[in-house]
Amino acid sequence: MLLRATSGAISLLCVGCLVPSGYPFAETSAGSGESTGAPDTGTSSASTGEHDSSGETGTPTSTGGGVCGDGVVDADEACDLGVANDEGGACLLDCTEARCGDGHVQVGVEGCDMGVDNGAGYGECDPVSCQRGAFCGDGEVQADHELCDPAAGPGDPPADVACEEDCRYAGRIVFISAGTFDGNLGSVSDADLKCQVMASAFDSENATSYRAWISDSVSSPVTRFAHGPEFANVPYVRRDGVRVAASFDALLGAGVENPITLTETGETLAEVMVWTNTSFEGLPVSATNHCESWKQGNFTATARFGSNSPSAGEVKLWQDNRHWTTRDDALCSTQLHIYCFEQT
Repeated sequence: MLLRATSGAISLLCVGCLVPSGYPFAETSAGSGESTGAPDTGTSSASTGEHDSSGETGTPTSTGGGVCGDGVVDADEACDLGVANDEGGACLLDCTEARCGDGHVQVGVEGCDMGVDNGAGYGECDPVSCQRGAFCGDGEVQADHELCDPAAGPGDPPADVACEEDCRYAGRIVFISAGTFDGNLGSVSDADLKCQVMASAFDSENATSYRAWISDSVSSPVTRFAHGPEFANVPYVRRDGVRVAASFDALLGAGVENPITLTETGETLAEVMVWTNTSFEGLPVSATNHCESWKQGNFTATARFGSNSPSAGEVKLWQDNRHWTTRDDALCSTQLHIYCFEQT
């Protein structure tokens, strides 16, 4: 160290002093190797460990997890077929697997799926297989629910009256009782009730509309049956679709076109007797001979009966004389059938 006196002041001059190693200043300037004296800010790539993405292209992947529909099955997904996800496919749009009961019909696997409304009953979707059970239009007549099926083939004999989309004929059903009764039917109203009970075996929907073709001194089909302009073109039809008459008025005017031979059970009866006390005009035959208003089944009282079909050789006589409804009298103790007619 040298001491120099300058203008009366003493200065200290340090010659050859060296910068200690590790002193916190950069040793060289950029590209020159010389010290710049600038402090180190600690922001270089090497010091931070960050990746410099300047100059790179493309979109970074999301850091929030996968998305349903990206084709990758993530932890919260049961499946993911990407663009093949579909409400009618094996993997739904919410990346859940299709199953019976989800309310979506899997194409080629399920025939139906009504979700929580699936059931094992008529017209429902089976909750296990998701296949349709028996339904109107399947080509099979379900006896407890249908009178016919428009998808079924022609019957034997072929039906005269069309089967409509609701699996009912375009007409009103007529049948003859399978069972027999003596003259103690209870009353005309009780005979109606018997028809309704029998009709419930095959037509539960309209069973309460059926009435018996029977008369006492006051009541008769003319007074009790539904007829008039509203039913002018509505035929009566057997359970096999064969027409009995074109309408109520046609029945009174010309009689039956075909015998009433089918019962509520589907059995065919021929040449049997039927309680009526009813003329071909739909009115009482007798004001007195009706088993005392259908309350007696004894051996003294009588009532009028008809014959449901002709015997061989008397078809014309049976038709011309309207024997289907009025043929002769029988003791009230006799066991006979009754006719039943739908009203709606």
